[in-house]
Amino acid sequence: MKATVLISYTDKYTGEVHWQGETVELTAARAKELTASHHVAVIEEKPKTTRRRTTAKKTAE
Repeated sequence: MKATVLISYTDKYTGEVHWQGETVELTAARAKELTASHHVAVIEEKPKTTRRRTTAKKTAE
């Protein structure tokens, strides 16, 4: 799950510093925890869709 950092923080598991504006990859549980503390905002991922080709319709003559 991708999220954007709103408030800079140091990850308690990895010790890595994440700065404001950075995009991070998180597990669902960790994203829920950091969203509750207003440190990140989850980016809504749109499902990939394929573009359907339409066929020309035949007209009756």
